[in-house]
Amino acid sequence: MKGLSLNATYIDKLTDEPLVDFVLHTPTELITFRRSRSILDSARIKHLQCASHLCTALDQQHLSSIVSISATCTVMEKYIRTYDMKTYHVPKTDDCPYLMTSHCMEHKKFAVLVHFKQDQRGVKKVILHIGTHTVEMTPGTKSKYSIKYDGRQLEVKDLRPVLLDKHELIYAVTNKASDGSYYIEIHCESAAVTVKYDGTNVKTYVDPRYKGELCGLCSEFNGEVVQEMRGPNKCLYSSIDDFVKSTMVGTCGDKTPQHPHICGEEEVSSERLHADFDESGERKEYVPRTKRNRAVARGKEICFSIKPVPACENNDTGIEFVRMISKFHCMPKSESNSKKLLIESRRRILGELENKSEDWTDTLSYPKNAPHLNR
Repeated sequence: MKGLSLNATYIDKLTDEPLVDFVLHTPTELITFRRSRSILDSARIKHLQCASHLCTALDQQHLSSIVSISATCTVMEKYIRTYDMKTYHVPKTDDCPYLMTSHCMEHKKFAVLVHFKQDQRGVKKVILHIGTHTVEMTPGTKSKYSIKYDGRQLEVKDLRPVLLDKHELIYAVTNKASDGSYYIEIHCESAAVTVKYDGTNVKTYVDPRYKGELCGLCSEFNGEVVQEMRGPNKCLYSSIDDFVKSTMVGTCGDKTPQHPHICGEEEVSSERLHADFDESGERKEYVPRTKRNRAVARGKEICFSIKPVPACENNDTGIEFVRMISKFHCMPKSESNSKKLLIESRRRILGELENKSEDWTDTLSYPKNAPHLNR
């Protein structure tokens, strides 16, 4: 790869499993991966292939899943910590599956379900849907965890990775925590999702690319904490109990809200969130405005707004526009990553641009009030 130099040292002496040291020289930085586990070795895939894939990804500047900081959400015994760093108490739950987090778009990439037991503490079962695959996890015995992958029962032992799907790069492994307990990890490299489970607590890691596209107990990952209690049905709740009930999957429990909530196409501000609730009834479903990264052609470059801005469908009419100053990050049109980002910008927020440098600033028109906004 032009401008890239990779050195890999294979280690199989004085170690319980094969390890690899990667040292990657790029035109702008030195990237080091020390004592990387040979996850792909269990499928007898050569490390050279792994290194080749790494170089390809870097050559195309697809660094989001490697160097970006993943967003995390944790469901604990008594509390839930969302992607946007809000912590709330877990109310009394029914013996039902609840949607912890899901890619809530038309073409879903993943979903994580958690099962609670009224007479037991913590999460007693975790179900991960990743593409067409399903992984079920239940509490393990010391360093051993039994999982079901697409209906097949598998045993995962300490530091012995099990490759579940070599095309999607899904694998399972157990690790030891600092307190001596063990937990299982399910890594989904292609989807950039990781789930960790210790028999009681569940923690998910998602790539920044999913910003604003999630829903469930972990909420939407959009940075708007005032809207943290918005359920998968897009209703905004004033009660934790009602919000948690809205994430219940199936018909095993009553989802009827007992407190005021907004279910309408109205803008919500922190000042009027509770003051504007009508105790005698509910409002129509609330749907937030669409935001996307604006793409502008500029000579031999294509520039993307670093922050997402309001957007709407092409067939919308009667739209009022406003002028806004936006900062842009520019890339050569000839780069493959530019074309990829241009396509991706039409369907999602480009979270990977948030830390990019400012190359250009301009004042452009944006829709102020689009009647049919598409998330």
